[in-house]
Amino acid sequence: LIDYFSQHLGEYEKVLAALEDLNLSILKAMDKTKKV
Repeated sequence: LIDYFSQHLGEYEKVLAALEDLNLSILKAMDKTKKV
């Protein structure tokens, strides 16, 4: 099971990292709109 996950984790890690970046961008954008 762990082998299966480690094989697929590489793909998911990229997706998760991209989602995290997107999330940060959205939070920063929301912060800017709050200040204005």
